[in-house]
Amino acid sequence: MFNTICRKSWVSPLTAFSFVAVGATGTLLLFGVHLPAIKGIHEWLGLLFVIAGLVHVILNWRTLLSYLTAPSALAALAVVVVLGILLSAIPGEGPEHRFGPGMGHREGAVYGTSAGPGLRAE
Repeated sequence: MFNTICRKSWVSPLTAFSFVAVGATGTLLLFGVHLPAIKGIHEWLGLLFVIAGLVHVILNWRTLLSYLTAPSALAALAVVVVLGILLSAIPGEGPEHRFGPGMGHREGAVYGTSAGPGLRAE
């Protein structure tokens, strides 16, 4: 039943096209291009991309495992792990840094406290 619903003939193109859409909208957001609804489009197509990617991996599991035995695949995995570690060491940029004070969160708000929005916990 799963193979009937999830055919490779449409899962692969869906994965590829959602990758392109998420990559394009993510790049626009990264460089500060905030067109109407672009964040929502990015998030929903990102969810579609994750689901399509998981189905694609399930349908191509044996092929994927055979690729992972190649030295080039292990090198690619090492690059991704090293970049992930290096990028996680960079201090995060909050909304105030990117958009200026007050543009990301309400000025003076302390979240995660019982003080409520706009109030500081003492």
